[in-house]
Amino acid sequence: MILGTATRTILYKNTVITTMSVSLAPEFYYLSNFRTALAWVAERYADLLADEERAFLDTFNTLPWPSQALLVRMIMRKGCHFRLSKLVYPEIGDCLAAADPLLEQGWITKQALLTADEIAELLRKDEVLTHMPLTDRRAAQKKAELLEQLRAMELPAQTFTDWCPMLDDQLLSLMVGELCDRLRLMFFGNLAQDWSEFVLTDLGIYRYESVDIGPESRGFQCRQDLEDYLHLRQLRVSVEQGADLADIVPPLLAFSSSNPYLCSRQSHLLFQIAQQLEKSVELEQALLLYQQSAHGEARWRQIRVLEQLGRDAEAYDQALAFSQTPGSDEESQRLERALTRLQRKLGLQMVKKPKAASETRIDLVLPAPTHGSVEIAVSAPAAG
Repeated sequence: MILGTATRTILYKNTVITTMSVSLAPEFYYLSNFRTALAWVAERYADLLADEERAFLDTFNTLPWPSQALLVRMIMRKGCHFRLSKLVYPEIGDCLAAADPLLEQGWITKQALLTADEIAELLRKDEVLTHMPLTDRRAAQKKAELLEQLRAMELPAQTFTDWCPMLDDQLLSLMVGELCDRLRLMFFGNLAQDWSEFVLTDLGIYRYESVDIGPESRGFQCRQDLEDYLHLRQLRVSVEQGADLADIVPPLLAFSSSNPYLCSRQSHLLFQIAQQLEKSVELEQALLLYQQSAHGEARWRQIRVLEQLGRDAEAYDQALAFSQTPGSDEESQRLERALTRLQRKLGLQMVKKPKAASETRIDLVLPAPTHGSVEIAVSAPAAG
């Protein structure tokens, strides 16, 4: 049950944006959180939104509440294909009726084409045995073995109804998942966080300082920043899925951005790939990527790879140069150890580390302060 509504108007970059502050029943907590996120994005990223995203924000608030709630439930779940029998939410009621406005908008569909792998993922083993066109229906087989049969048949992608016309169920597939991911990216500044962060914050599991983020301090200053983030993320996902590095490294090296956050993500991915290459003893390629990465450990790894390549003199020169401007105490210590090791290997005169300056002790005696802390009294300028 909706408890009440109120509207407010925001003038942002000469654009009038109307948002609705809504008080919902507790069971609609997820919808309330989602609407809050959409209003925040509309207020702070209005100038970056694509037409499709702007249309979504404008239309979402006009849909019936059950439809809004159903869409958010689907967005928050894993995957994009959902059997109607699995969409059971008491606060929404009839999910098929709630789906109608979403179908009209094209935000969900009943006609998604499913591969053999996708249909098998949606069905139980007994349903696969009953409804799939298998040549061997022995119940003793594992579901993975049944799936192999389906794959071997090389059947074309079909709708859920075409795959199993006798099954008393329907499929609803989300069509705006990527769009909502972009909105989530704008809201959180990354895609590692998801909509459940709201709930965890409400419960006190996650605690964040309240910060007012204006246009000048937002994570993405232009539309290209968003596209660049998604590009780098796709490259990272490809690496994690075992794609050929020869297809990933060239576009990653060619990447360029004036956004420091995005440059740091590029450097981190270059470093990760270089580590993989180093472990695979592809040392020349690893060295190239370490040299291109601004990751905090990349310079030290360059020294180690040069040593593995037997290029000790070059490693020594690099370590000596890097030691003049160490990036951290840890790097300074590693470079110091590398220089000592390389001096020994190259037969160079060992350079002794200068002794640390002796400490000077000053005993300061002050009267006890009449007010305030001792620390404040010590830091205060002497009177007279």
